[in-house]
Amino acid sequence: MEMQKPSQHLRASILSSIKAGEYRRARRYVAISVVTLLTSAVGLIFAIRYLFEAFYASEFYSYATLIFSDPDVALSFWNYVALSLAESLPVVAVLAALTSVLVVLASLYVMSKNIKMALTPSFGI
Repeated sequence: MEMQKPSQHLRASILSSIKAGEYRRARRYVAISVVTLLTSAVGLIFAIRYLFEAFYASEFYSYATLIFSDPDVALSFWNYVALSLAESLPVVAVLAALTSVLVVLASLYVMSKNIKMALTPSFGI
């Protein structure tokens, strides 16, 4: 059985429809990425605000300033100071802020990857 070569017009038509589909998909992903980036940026602002409020509400700030205000006492009782810092650390607020940062970075990565795909042609027709 012999393979027949498709005509140049058919080949160009198939490749251009594939390219148009890729561009459509990339534009859709860019739009979704922009919405995700804006939403996660707003979430990051609230998470950082919550983090600062949690730091000031906990005693972490007081223990941390003790290290800089009186380092001799902090060094002599370093194990108690370290345990007090670890106990008063607002873990939930830190995790929320880190998660928000990771979501912002991931949406930036996806958006940059899709913008690159939308602007770079796949086939040289």
